[in-house]
Amino acid sequence: MKIGIIGSGQFGASLAHNFSKNLKEINIWNRSNINKDIIIRKLNSLSGENLINQLSPYFKIRRSILNVVENSDIILLCIKAQSLINFLGKNYSFFENKPLVFCSKGIDSETCLFPTQIGEKFLNKNKLLALSGPGFATDIIKQKPIALSLACNNQNLGKKVQNIISSPRIRIYLNNDLIGTQLGGALKNVIAIACGVADAKELGESAKSAIITRGFYEIRLIGKALGCQVETLFGLSGLGDLSLTCNSKLSRNYNFGINICKNIKKKNKKETIEGKKTANAAVLISKKCQLDLPIIQTVNDLINENIEISKAIKNLLERPLKNET
Repeated sequence: MKIGIIGSGQFGASLAHNFSKNLKEINIWNRSNINKDIIIRKLNSLSGENLINQLSPYFKIRRSILNVVENSDIILLCIKAQSLINFLGKNYSFFENKPLVFCSKGIDSETCLFPTQIGEKFLNKNKLLALSGPGFATDIIKQKPIALSLACNNQNLGKKVQNIISSPRIRIYLNNDLIGTQLGGALKNVIAIACGVADAKELGESAKSAIITRGFYEIRLIGKALGCQVETLFGLSGLGDLSLTCNSKLSRNYNFGINICKNIKKKNKKETIEGKKTANAAVLISKKCQLDLPIIQTVNDLINENIEISKAIKNLLERPLKNET
């Protein structure tokens, strides 16, 4: 079976390399021109090692979206969540007859829609899937064992795609909770920003553990309001991804939290920090659902520079005492 990948960011490039090394034919396209040398440099940079000298013959770079779709059985859409509406508005017709797997970990900041909900505006919802879970690019490139969640309402299609994208080192678990799978992957980025702030301010491991635990509670509150399955949030795409992202210096969102404290403005504007826009979407959802989400609200205030860091910490610690649940 042939896999198409739209987008050569960290996740797209690393999956393409992993799949092609496991003898799966990959067709990849990116909006900016890429070639084998560019991909090799990116893979070596992401892995932290200069071990890749050539790409697998199964790794094929295509010059158009149409070329990818025509030569693939399924498509993985690996572009940032905030670009999905514009991208699909222009290109949805290419994907009308192929299963489309959304790999973005974010919520559109203007519409508060999850990736597959955006897809439903343009395409048959029965052909849409979501892939999420704890998988850093460096581990995927190095063929380290990882496990991911694949969500699909059509179980027959889900099983088909599950088999196609599984490999000896990538174990795929299937579920039917599209929103729950996407919710965990999106909101863990917001909590990771809070953990980066906590570590930069040297609040200690105990404080960070509290942020992760209470942050996960806030994720579950939103999940309950949106009708998600609690089992999904305790799975790979929820608690699993949250644990990884909040505790690793490889996390872009965690490092963004550190940079907030250091008042560092990232020079690389192309780097995807999904938690920045997703925090605002989560706040809008919380207001609509009348939810109290102090950690997510505080992160959004810090991102928008509406509050000083010391004041934000003070406000969280001085909140009225309450029951744990």
